[in-house]
Amino acid sequence: EKIRSISGDNDSESVSSQSDLMRVYFREVLASLVPVDSLLGSHQLQAFDALIRICGGNIVGKNFNTVGPIFEVHLGCSDALEEGSAPLQQDSSVYSTKMSLMALLESVVSDTSFSPDQSCICYLIDSIIAPNLIWRVGGKATALRRVSLAALFSMLRVGNVTETTMISLAPRLLPVLNSMLSDDDESTRELVCRSLAIIVKVAACCLGKDSTQEICLSVTKCLEDDADCVRVAACTALATFLVAGPEIHVRGEVLKHVVEELQMHSKDPTVGDAVNAVLMENVPRAAE
Repeated sequence: EKIRSISGDNDSESVSSQSDLMRVYFREVLASLVPVDSLLGSHQLQAFDALIRICGGNIVGKNFNTVGPIFEVHLGCSDALEEGSAPLQQDSSVYSTKMSLMALLESVVSDTSFSPDQSCICYLIDSIIAPNLIWRVGGKATALRRVSLAALFSMLRVGNVTETTMISLAPRLLPVLNSMLSDDDESTRELVCRSLAIIVKVAACCLGKDSTQEICLSVTKCLEDDADCVRVAACTALATFLVAGPEIHVRGEVLKHVVEELQMHSKDPTVGDAVNAVLMENVPRAAE
């Protein structure tokens, strides 16, 4: 109905499919349904969710400079990527809206057709996803942090973040992800390991010595995790660090420690094969 009222019957007849209609009239429909710079009411949230899911990643990506601010007004905050900030006092309805929108965003960025320009990618991670990765007290904050991490991982996994953008984001993302390796939730620890592996693989050349060694040692501790899924993900991350990362940063005592920890798990039925594959590449280096 919104499309008909905006386009007129004659124009609608000239466009052959729903996808074509949404591509042509997306901005007009969006403007008629939801405010760009104010909070969404429950009915507006439902309309926004339906519109974004109907349109899919391609259309949303091409219009993200319009869609992004709607996400940001609900999900962004001023203390982005600053650890130790005071917990925000938010009621259940606020968290419910945040959760719904972050889940919606995760579905968008996991769509392989979602391909906005890199300035939008940087803005999306810095201003919308990253603020919600910061630790805050409470079960609702924990749930939001988990969904936000899933959104980040989906974006990294699809491969929309270029090396140049990753190099720009890594110095701010890596410390936050490193701190999340001690999260109480095992699925969070697993996704952090997998996210770190992708970041290192894409942007290895930008990693400094201190951050590389710190994160490498933190991931190594995850080999002792109670959850097998975390241990497997940690092994994958270590393989990436030791193979794709700057060799000059992981050497000497740090490399020897990592290799010794890996050797302790070489006969483990869960991660033994993966551990031995990493050891074959790195035992000779550790002996140098």
